[in-house]
Amino acid sequence: MDRLEKALERKAVQLAKRRGIIVRKLGLLGSGGWPDLTMFKNGKVAFLELKRNESARFQPLQKYYLTLLESQGFLTRVAWDNEQIEEFLNEFEKVYSASVSGVSDPGDGGEGDSGSAP
Repeated sequence: MDRLEKALERKAVQLAKRRGIIVRKLGLLGSGGWPDLTMFKNGKVAFLELKRNESARFQPLQKYYLTLLESQGFLTRVAWDNEQIEEFLNEFEKVYSASVSGVSDPGDGGEGDSGSAP
């Protein structure tokens, strides 16, 4: 990944985290071509591949994995600027929005969100 892609990656991570999206870079051993960023929110997963510009070349397995993941119902995108990252994040939140009530916070003793004050 070159410097431009690294800067774009940092920006994507920053924007996603502001929205409460968990972001991981999953470099699977022996699996070159996996999307650059894997994002999690509300029990859903999406994948983002970053390129320095529109004409940047794909590694041989990159298109394969993006197509495979999309065929399995996952949101996948390729982005080369901040606007496209924002559009991807908006789509991820819109398509995959869900309530997370009942999820336990580590500080609540494992009781989850009861919806009432203690």
